[in-house]
Amino acid sequence: MDHSYRFYIALSLLQLNEFEKAEAIFKQEVDKMLQEHGEDWVHHLDLFYYGISQYEQGKYDMAIKTFDRALVQYQQFSDAKYYKAVSLVHLGKTEAASKLLEEAQQDRKNGYTINEDNVIYERYPYQLRYDSSGLYQ
Repeated sequence: MDHSYRFYIALSLLQLNEFEKAEAIFKQEVDKMLQEHGEDWVHHLDLFYYGISQYEQGKYDMAIKTFDRALVQYQQFSDAKYYKAVSLVHLGKTEAASKLLEEAQQDRKNGYTINEDNVIYERYPYQLRYDSSGLYQ
């Protein structure tokens, strides 16, 4: 696994609804990777959870930008597309959200989701599920 200890601290804070604290740590981690190695080295999952921390605080414009960065790294990332679409709905952009939700559902149906080694043992926070009725949390 290629995440820092602080990534897991921030992920735990997300689960405790400490969204501001989680956002601050994710921002520091993303900024550190960006400064040391460039955008290509910023892990899509760090960006995803950074976006989630913004989303949970109602910072939908910021969350969308962060999800877009994750989607540059992992173009079929169904979970990022889903939360970006929900953010778009909150901003009243329902047509764009609907299209993106369809893409997210198709990508998830094709197996594109969080791709960490441990995902076979445990569902990650905010990871979507998929069955014959569609996507759900």
